[in-house]
Amino acid sequence: MKVPFNWSMSIAPGVGHSNRSMVPFATPFLLDGPLKVR
Repeated sequence: MKVPFNWSMSIAPGVGHSNRSMVPFATPFLLDGPLKVR
C-alpha cells in the first residue's frame, strides 16, 4: 500500500486515560480549522 503516513506524536503529560484532562491538549488540534481529508 502506498499510503502517506500523516500522523504526528504529541505528549500530554499527566493526562493518563482521562478524557477531561485531555481537553486542553486536544482543543487546539480540533479547532485549528477544517479537517483535511486526503
